[in-house]
Amino acid sequence: MDRFISHDEVSASPSPDAPKPDSISESSFHVAVWVFTQLFEHMAGALERAAQDQTMWHGGAWREFFLEQRYFAFWAQRVVWSRTREGEASVPFRVCEDLTCADQSDEHLEVLEHDEVRVIRSEALSEQDRARWGDLLASYEVIAAFDQL
Repeated sequence: MDRFISHDEVSASPSPDAPKPDSISESSFHVAVWVFTQLFEHMAGALERAAQDQTMWHGGAWREFFLEQRYFAFWAQRVVWSRTREGEASVPFRVCEDLTCADQSDEHLEVLEHDEVRVIRSEALSEQDRARWGDLLASYEVIAAFDQL
Protein backbone atom coordinates (compact mmCIF):
# COMPACT_ATOMS: atom_id res chain seq x y z
CA MET A 1 0.00 0.00 0.00
CA ASP A 2 1.45 3.35 -1.03
CA ARG A 3 1.65 6.03 1.59
CA PHE A 4 1.22 9.71 0.84
CA ILE A 5 4.13 11.85 1.99
CA SER A 6 2.79 14.98 3.62
CA HIS A 7 4.38 18.39 3.24
CA ASP A 8 5.10 18.39 6.99
CA GLU A 9 7.11 15.15 6.69
CA VAL A 10 9.12 16.53 3.81
CA SER A 11 9.74 19.83 5.59
CA ALA A 12 10.85 17.95 8.72
CA SER A 13 13.26 15.76 6.74
CA PRO A 14 16.92 16.22 7.55
CA SER A 15 18.78 18.31 5.05
CA PRO A 16 22.54 18.26 4.56
CA ASP A 17 24.61 21.33 5.26
CA ALA A 18 25.53 21.54 1.61
CA PRO A 19 23.69 24.27 -0.29
CA LYS A 20 20.76 23.23 -2.42
CA PRO A 21 21.50 23.25 -6.17
CA ASP A 22 19.95 26.28 -7.91
CA SER A 23 18.43 24.02 -10.57
CA ILE A 24 15.76 22.50 -8.28
CA SER A 25 13.10 23.97 -6.06
CA GLU A 26 13.34 23.95 -2.27
CA SER A 27 10.51 21.40 -1.94
CA SER A 28 12.06 19.10 -4.59
CA PHE A 29 15.35 19.25 -2.72
CA HIS A 30 13.65 18.25 0.55
CA VAL A 31 11.82 15.40 -1.18
CA ALA A 32 15.12 14.15 -2.64
CA VAL A 33 16.77 14.26 0.80
CA TRP A 34 13.80 12.44 2.33
CA VAL A 35 13.88 9.72 -0.36
CA PHE A 36 17.63 9.23 0.01
CA THR A 37 17.26 8.99 3.79
CA GLN A 38 14.56 6.34 3.42
CA LEU A 39 16.65 4.33 0.94
CA PHE A 40 19.72 4.55 3.16
CA GLU A 41 17.82 3.34 6.22
CA HIS A 42 16.22 0.50 4.24
CA MET A 43 19.45 -0.81 2.69
CA ALA A 44 21.47 -0.40 5.88
CA GLY A 45 18.80 -2.36 7.73
CA ALA A 46 18.70 -5.07 5.05
CA LEU A 47 22.48 -5.55 5.20
CA GLU A 48 22.44 -5.62 9.00
CA ARG A 49 19.68 -8.29 8.93
CA ALA A 50 21.71 -10.27 6.38
CA ALA A 51 24.63 -10.26 8.83
CA GLN A 52 22.45 -11.26 11.78
CA ASP A 53 20.66 -14.02 9.81
CA GLN A 54 23.89 -15.10 8.08
CA THR A 55 22.24 -14.89 4.68
CA MET A 56 24.46 -16.68 2.17
CA TRP A 57 24.95 -16.03 -1.54
CA HIS A 58 26.95 -18.23 -3.89
CA GLY A 59 29.84 -16.24 -5.36
CA GLY A 60 28.41 -15.98 -8.87
CA ALA A 61 25.01 -14.78 -7.69
CA TRP A 62 26.65 -12.41 -5.20
CA ARG A 63 28.83 -10.85 -7.93
CA GLU A 64 25.85 -10.53 -10.26
CA PHE A 65 23.68 -8.89 -7.60
CA PHE A 66 26.14 -6.78 -5.61
CA LEU A 67 28.87 -5.90 -8.11
CA GLU A 68 27.16 -5.76 -11.49
CA GLN A 69 24.32 -3.47 -10.40
CA ARG A 70 25.47 0.06 -9.70
CA TYR A 71 23.03 0.74 -6.84
CA PHE A 72 23.95 -2.42 -4.93
CA ALA A 73 27.68 -2.02 -5.67
CA PHE A 74 27.52 1.26 -3.74
CA TRP A 75 26.20 -0.66 -0.72
CA ALA A 76 28.54 -3.62 -1.16
CA GLN A 77 31.47 -1.26 -0.55
CA ARG A 78 30.08 -0.25 2.85
CA VAL A 79 30.31 -3.58 4.67
CA VAL A 80 32.91 -6.26 5.40
CA TRP A 81 32.08 -9.58 3.78
CA SER A 82 33.15 -13.16 4.42
CA ARG A 83 34.15 -15.65 1.71
CA THR A 84 34.17 -19.37 2.47
CA ARG A 85 35.47 -22.08 0.18
CA GLU A 86 34.95 -25.77 0.72
CA GLY A 87 37.59 -27.06 3.09
CA GLU A 88 38.96 -23.60 3.94
CA ALA A 89 38.43 -21.12 6.75
CA SER A 90 36.34 -18.07 5.94
CA VAL A 91 38.22 -14.96 4.84
CA PRO A 92 36.93 -11.44 5.53
CA PHE A 93 37.11 -9.05 2.58
CA ARG A 94 35.85 -5.74 1.29
CA VAL A 95 34.64 -4.50 -2.06
CA CYS A 96 36.98 -1.87 -3.47
CA GLU A 97 36.04 1.24 -5.39
CA ASP A 98 36.90 -0.50 -8.69
CA LEU A 99 34.58 -3.39 -7.64
CA THR A 100 37.39 -5.86 -7.10
CA CYS A 101 37.72 -7.53 -3.71
CA ALA A 102 40.53 -7.21 -1.18
CA ASP A 103 41.45 -8.86 2.09
CA GLN A 104 42.50 -7.17 5.32
CA SER A 105 46.02 -6.63 3.94
CA ASP A 106 44.46 -4.91 0.93
CA GLU A 107 45.60 -7.79 -1.29
CA HIS A 108 43.40 -8.91 -4.18
CA LEU A 109 40.92 -11.63 -3.26
CA GLU A 110 38.93 -13.62 -5.81
CA VAL A 111 35.31 -14.64 -5.22
CA LEU A 112 34.60 -17.75 -7.28
CA GLU A 113 31.27 -19.04 -8.55
CA HIS A 114 30.68 -21.57 -5.77
CA ASP A 115 32.22 -19.67 -2.86
CA GLU A 116 29.84 -18.82 -0.03
CA VAL A 117 29.59 -15.09 0.65
CA ARG A 118 28.01 -13.47 3.69
CA VAL A 119 28.00 -10.10 5.43
CA ILE A 120 30.38 -10.86 8.27
CA ARG A 121 29.06 -10.61 11.82
CA SER A 122 31.10 -8.41 14.12
CA GLU A 123 31.35 -11.33 16.60
CA ALA A 124 33.26 -13.31 13.95
CA LEU A 125 36.12 -10.80 14.13
CA SER A 126 38.48 -10.25 17.03
CA GLU A 127 38.62 -6.79 18.58
CA GLN A 128 41.99 -6.29 16.87
CA ASP A 129 40.57 -7.31 13.47
CA ARG A 130 37.56 -5.01 13.91
CA ALA A 131 39.94 -2.13 14.66
CA ARG A 132 42.09 -2.98 11.60
CA TRP A 133 39.06 -3.17 9.33
CA GLY A 134 37.74 0.09 10.75
CA ASP A 135 41.08 1.79 10.08
CA LEU A 136 41.28 0.36 6.56
CA LEU A 137 37.78 1.48 5.62
CA ALA A 138 38.38 4.89 7.19
CA SER A 139 41.57 5.29 5.14
CA TYR A 140 39.39 5.01 2.02
CA GLU A 141 36.78 7.33 3.57
CA VAL A 142 34.16 4.57 3.44
CA ILE A 143 31.08 5.26 5.53
CA ALA A 144 29.77 2.01 6.98
CA ALA A 145 26.21 0.99 6.18
CA PHE A 146 25.59 -0.03 9.80
CA ASP A 147 27.54 -0.50 13.04
CA GLN A 148 29.34 -3.65 11.93
CA LEU A 149 32.78 -3.03 13.38
